[in-house]
Amino acid sequence: MTSAVTPADARALLEYVDLRDVRTYTLSGRRLRGSTPTDDVAPELGVRIDESELEVRMRLAVATSDAEFEVDIAVVYGLLRPVNLWSEVVAEFIQRVAVMSVYPFVREAVFSTASRMGVEAPVLGLVRQNDVSLQDSGGPALMPSRVPATVASLAREFGLRREDLLKALESVGVEVPSVRTKLSPEHTAKVRAALLMGQRNAATS
Repeated sequence: MTSAVTPADARALLEYVDLRDVRTYTLSGRRLRGSTPTDDVAPELGVRIDESELEVRMRLAVATSDAEFEVDIAVVYGLLRPVNLWSEVVAEFIQRVAVMSVYPFVREAVFSTASRMGVEAPVLGLVRQNDVSLQDSGGPALMPSRVPATVASLAREFGLRREDLLKALESVGVEVPSVRTKLSPEHTAKVRAALLMGQRNAATS
């Protein structure tokens, strides 16, 4: 059973992901007479994370005097092993890696749509790191891996004695009949979250 890892930053997370897909959700263009050109082009970002994927979507709506365009494209990264993800690590990864990957596809989609419509394409400059701001999603500070684990494997993962891990389980209200019993995804995530939060609090105190 592969234990979960907890990347400390975006560079560390890169070791555990690979780009698997580019998905187009929306691609549209509409001719309009006398529309108001967009002055400040501001892409919107969205993120989805599950046990096997990290998906980052970019939506861009822009207008010229002749047409309006809307593009919504995502880059999908496969997770090569179970990972616990701190929110700041995900935010850094999006800024430093995902935005640089998805924006060329969004930009090209706008240009090719304008070309097929026979209208002038909007001016879209390069996007640099930190050009696209991330909105606070209000999500948890930590998204622990939900890959099921036994008490024994969790003890190895966190470098704890089994007795100490059993005490940690008891403190979060998780009861197990045996150290070889595989915890449910919900219980596994709950225990990982408690242990990781405890480690972070101990490191900062």
